[in-house]
Amino acid sequence: MERKCGKCKTEEGIVWTTDGARCEDCFCVVTMHSVKTILSRNKLAMFKSRICVSSNPPSTSSAALMAVLDECLKPGPKRKASRMSFEVIVLHVRLPMELFGSGEKGKESMESLAKLYGFQFQEVQLEESIVTSLKAIRDLDDRIDLVQGAVRSSLIQKTKAMECSVLLVSPNATDLAVDVMAKTIKGRGGAIPDEVSPAMEYASVKIGRPFIELTARHVTRYSRLRKVDKYAVSTEFFNSPDSSLTRIAEKFVLQLQEMQVRDRFMLDFVETNPGQGSDLVLSVFSRPPRRRF
Repeated sequence: MERKCGKCKTEEGIVWTTDGARCEDCFCVVTMHSVKTILSRNKLAMFKSRICVSSNPPSTSSAALMAVLDECLKPGPKRKASRMSFEVIVLHVRLPMELFGSGEKGKESMESLAKLYGFQFQEVQLEESIVTSLKAIRDLDDRIDLVQGAVRSSLIQKTKAMECSVLLVSPNATDLAVDVMAKTIKGRGGAIPDEVSPAMEYASVKIGRPFIELTARHVTRYSRLRKVDKYAVSTEFFNSPDSSLTRIAEKFVLQLQEMQVRDRFMLDFVETNPGQGSDLVLSVFSRPPRRRF
């Protein structure tokens, strides 16, 4: 099945998106423009400003966020100067494995990637009393929520200490869908409108989500094309029991997205190959969804 890129119309489309097939170059450009739109529309990247970027968790989304910010700062076509100019400071809270962290490995990986792009790197320490209290919580879902809150508070405090007013975080549309579903089931949905917004202000710091319109599949493909997926480090969260509400919600959302991709692929296959069966296509998508970092 031959598919031309829906944007440049010249190269073969090897990446499937909601707007059709894309070649590698056009896919990366579309991703960058999506992030630029979020940053500009919500005034998250003012000219000559300083921006803090969270690398927690040290996932493919965190690696992709640094990669796309580096692209935003590069000169445009015909060597025109980039319209965006800001200083990036990468923040990382090192968490022990018991608190769904990646320990020293995650910190070293994110620091290496930050240095690759010339970004400043700062490590954020959680107070020992907070770590001890979090480890003592036995309920898995409560521990997940409280760890997320502790990490966010630490990042906000560090952002203010660095005299920055913007903190960018890396959750994508898939992550946000999981959070909304899990928190609603837990009876903690009061803050959902802020949690799923492109930008929210908390303690005089504006928290931005540049990947809010991109799924985990999209972000993962971008990170692989930019060759930064190797910097992602898995966390202890994926070794937790499958009975946690967050894990159940995650599996449900991933299954829905797999079904959506399958339906789009089948429609394209039938249109370009009339009269042929779709058993082969169904067999390709019958495997269970992959875990996210």
